[in-house]
Amino acid sequence: MTTPVKAIYEDGVLKPKSPLQLEEHTEVEVLVTPVARTAGKVEGKLSDYLRALPPGTRSEEDIDQQIREGRDSWS
Repeated sequence: MTTPVKAIYEDGVLKPKSPLQLEEHTEVEVLVTPVARTAGKVEGKLSDYLRALPPGTRSEEDIDQQIREGRDSWS
């Protein structure tokens, strides 16, 4: 079972933001992906922010196709 869980790192410990459906002392494997803080003052241009993001694995054509499909579903 793989379950994404949001957590806060505090005092050297990862603290889940919601209860986990695990028995006490169950060993788990954790992949940590820091979440960018979006609260507060926005500085700079959106285009600068987007260029600074790490490259993805999808091609421009894949993204364009997803946008087209999304637009088609709006009507």
